[in-house]
Amino acid sequence: MLFNIGLAALTGLLTSLPGPLRPPSTGQQPPRTNTTIMVLGRTATVIDDTRTRLDLPGVRVLSGTGIDDLRSALAQEKIDHVIMGAGLALDIRLAIVREVFETSTATTVHMKDSSSGPEGLAPFVNAVVTGLRRIPRPQ
Repeated sequence: MLFNIGLAALTGLLTSLPGPLRPPSTGQQPPRTNTTIMVLGRTATVIDDTRTRLDLPGVRVLSGTGIDDLRSALAQEKIDHVIMGAGLALDIRLAIVREVFETSTATTVHMKDSSSGPEGLAPFVNAVVTGLRRIPRPQ
């Protein structure tokens, strides 16, 4: 049996598929950004590599290597989620958590484990943000 569906419906179906199944970009405008995250890690090299490996349409990704970068970003705009790599020392990570919670009532904080190493940061960020998108947010 053949199904007759329009091109718009087919395109909508294909673009809603998860990462590896999603067709390649056609050069169209990126989706409107509705979520801002900040990814923090010990080195700019790891953070830059992580940013290139993220598959999060509609997400604006800020990055930094410590609490000063976080403070600067929080002073400029609303951040929905802060995600930290395990390369940052524990005292710095805890200071970042304190800073977020003292500055915002709506920002969530997520800390990656150390066992997956720097290469585990991008999959962690993708999983956290993808999972959080499934939770309805208050308007």
